[in-house]
Amino acid sequence: MVTEKLQFSGHLNDSLITLQSLAFAHADIQGLKGKVNDSTVSLSLLQNENGLLETSIPTTTLTSLNITYISSVEDSRILAPLVFVPVSSGSSDEQLFTATITIPAFYKIVESFPTIELEGVQDGPQRIYTIHLPVIPSLVKLDLAPVSEFKMGTTEILDGVILIVLAALGVIGWKKRKMLT
Repeated sequence: MVTEKLQFSGHLNDSLITLQSLAFAHADIQGLKGKVNDSTVSLSLLQNENGLLETSIPTTTLTSLNITYISSVEDSRILAPLVFVPVSSGSSDEQLFTATITIPAFYKIVESFPTIELEGVQDGPQRIYTIHLPVIPSLVKLDLAPVSEFKMGTTEILDGVILIVLAALGVIGWKKRKMLT
């Protein structure tokens, strides 16, 4: 289950607030609910003319909005498309987006999108990761693997290929060193 919390400060000028999400294959949003202040409402996303999934909520005295929905998990891969408010972002110095992800402690994150350094904090049988970004991503993707299982991500594979190429060039250079003098 994915939980998002959108907080609003100040006065909203519009009578409706629009929520949008990008449509991804194998990453459907199901069971979308919004907790508007203290009332829970069921929401449905419909595709608009631009191909975005969209819904609107009346903004009468709206101060906070908690959005919960179910997203798919495929073969230890979490794909969580995010619901967002189409507004311009602030400066890149601000931490506009914060996500907290909780996974079982016997799993580790092998690869993530957006690609950032993730450090988890152990909390009993779970591990908690926090992501801070200066922009709102359209999707958070995590590839998980059991801690006991060795699994390399794309970055590690590319690093290994580069090391092999550099080692091969070093061996060739060593063998051809007499030609250089």
